[in-house]
Amino acid sequence: MEKNIILSVNESNKVLENDNFVKAIARIAKGFGMPLEWLRKYYSQVMEKEITTKQTMLLLETQSAFVLGIFPVDCSLILRAICGGWFVWSLLRCKKEF
Repeated sequence: MEKNIILSVNESNKVLENDNFVKAIARIAKGFGMPLEWLRKYYSQVMEKEITTKQTMLLLETQSAFVLGIFPVDCSLILRAICGGWFVWSLLRCKKEF
């Protein structure tokens, strides 16, 4: 015995679901960006000039390279040299950007 069942989809519900999904993603992205925005404002106060998000990211990269280069971990000198090179490269990019 077969039953013919017709499933209908309301297009307005699809639009509302997609809109809610996009808004939820935007809220999540904004939430992840807040710490970066706080750091940008902090660095702007410390440097006494307004800096961009890209400049903030460069400062964070430079700090990360420095910490990884001097962190007391039992690793090879080659890895420390790579971190040192990354640190110098980040400093040069910061100098160019600022």
